[in-house]
Amino acid sequence: MPLDPDKIDDLNKTLFVHIQLPNVPRPSFIWNYFGHLYKNPRKALDLDRIYCKVCFENIKEEYPDTSFSSVRRQIGTYSATSGTRNMRNHLLAMHQITEAQAIKKTNKHIVSMFARNRDTTSSSQLKEKLGHQLSLMCCKDLLPFSIVENEGFQEFLISNKIVNTKYDIPSRTTLSPLNLNKIYNVCVDKTNEQIKSSTNYPTITCDAWSDNLRTQPFNEAHKGESIQDLVSNVLNEFGINPNNVIVVLDKGSNMRKGWRLLNVIHIFCAGHGIHNLLMKDCFHNMHYVSEILDKVQPISNKLRYRQHELENEYFRSNENRFNDLLSSIDKAGEIIDADLASTHIDADDTQVLNEKLQNDNLEALWLSDDLKFRSNACENTYKSNCSALINNNNGFKRFHTLKKRIVTRWNTVLVMLCSYADNIPGIEVILGRLKQFDLILTAAENEIVRDLIQFLSLCESTTTILSASKSYPTISLGLLLRIEIESLLHNDGLESLVIQDLKFLMSANLDNRFPVTSLYICAFLLDPSQLKIDISRYVTQCHTTKELILSEMIKQFKINHFTQAFATNNVSTSSPSQSRSSITTTKTATLHSNSTTIASSTSMKRYLSVESLNSP
Repeated sequence: MPLDPDKIDDLNKTLFVHIQLPNVPRPSFIWNYFGHLYKNPRKALDLDRIYCKVCFENIKEEYPDTSFSSVRRQIGTYSATSGTRNMRNHLLAMHQITEAQAIKKTNKHIVSMFARNRDTTSSSQLKEKLGHQLSLMCCKDLLPFSIVENEGFQEFLISNKIVNTKYDIPSRTTLSPLNLNKIYNVCVDKTNEQIKSSTNYPTITCDAWSDNLRTQPFNEAHKGESIQDLVSNVLNEFGINPNNVIVVLDKGSNMRKGWRLLNVIHIFCAGHGIHNLLMKDCFHNMHYVSEILDKVQPISNKLRYRQHELENEYFRSNENRFNDLLSSIDKAGEIIDADLASTHIDADDTQVLNEKLQNDNLEALWLSDDLKFRSNACENTYKSNCSALINNNNGFKRFHTLKKRIVTRWNTVLVMLCSYADNIPGIEVILGRLKQFDLILTAAENEIVRDLIQFLSLCESTTTILSASKSYPTISLGLLLRIEIESLLHNDGLESLVIQDLKFLMSANLDNRFPVTSLYICAFLLDPSQLKIDISRYVTQCHTTKELILSEMIKQFKINHFTQAFATNNVSTSSPSQSRSSITTTKTATLHSNSTTIASSTSMKRYLSVESLNSP
């Protein structure tokens, strides 16, 4: 039975007209414009009719999300057995297409296929553009270029119609070194432009570590002199005067020596400062803490492949605690009910009881006190168990696997201890089952673990003031971070001995890891968000004043030209005092520098676009 076209409710964008020339010696030109309606290449929706491809493509472009049945009458439709004259007349009347024009267009297309300079977007151009995009993706995410050869990645591109076949995907030899070198050159050129147009005192960061994905080899010994030569070459490459640089670096002795030989102003990374303060200055000197950390680490190694057993013990332990709570609540309820029932005694029983109490008053008093004590104890147990039950239901924790620490990340110690503390009952059961009793921590050691978790959690929340600042320099937060750490070190006498020792060591090494310098104070004063925070004790510690610090910064960084421009454009004839004008000018210069930094970050993302790579 023929299909009714008015019942085809598929959307236009999901359909297409398939052109297939008839198998005859000289087919008519109209078969280049008429064909059957298909939903996919293997299934024709209507073989009884042929449709004008020109009409359908126009309708499909204008109404892609409309059903085919609603626009069918606007498409030239003919029976599959009808002659070609009606279709020829349709092409002439509706689209002004004649046989001569069709032949001319076909010949022009054939000639263009052999032309040397075709002005069209060829498949090679699309492939080149895709190659640029894939190169950028690999560079930004540090992915290997061999990803283009992975079967899953190829199927992803094909299924999302980014390419038709896997042969349209650029090879890894195309991405590197051709596109990689082009990206590198664009980055270097744009970075040079930004440095020339930015402030006279750029700030750079420097950190050295071993990495297989290094940008260039550094085979010399990692001594201060070698680092000096390397940094000097990099600064000269970008045309930067070493005398006009402020650098942020870790506190390694070789790094400090290298920058000191270059006579460069340098400050220390706050992240490295927190790590060294805890890991080197504190934990390294607290032998019992180091021993506990060294005990927890092997537990994670031992139970690495027994996570499913640990998970089962975790839920079994929670279920046992829950049942114990319910049992305690039931017992407390029974005792309370018994106390209430004992008040209903007959008169004769009361007289007998009174006579007995008079004969043995002491024993009765003891029984009464004991009953009262048991009643109060049961009531307290009932209340505490109910509270624990509520807290257990409200704050139910899901199972967490055991984590390891990383020696270069202090916060991984907190992660490792938290994962251990959440699974202590299950760990003890499994280690006992494996007869690894030497790995089980004592109750005192577990208490130290909980104390460390509580204190390190406070340290982690303190450091969020730095991690939340990603779009602007954080030197102005250096003193604020120190103030927060000092507030944690206040000893109220209620902590355990472990935490008291930890606070003592942190206080003793705080000046070394977070020194108070004029540069930090100046940055703090120029941050309007911290105006209400008192830092007078830090200023006194440096034996100076706020005004003197700002004046010295103006002289040191030679920002007098900002003063002149500011006075010319924004200051009236009745200008304030010189020191106040200098302070305002310093704030203006710093805000200008910060805004340039943010803009540079945005512009660099714009430069690293495919359009920029394609531009000459």
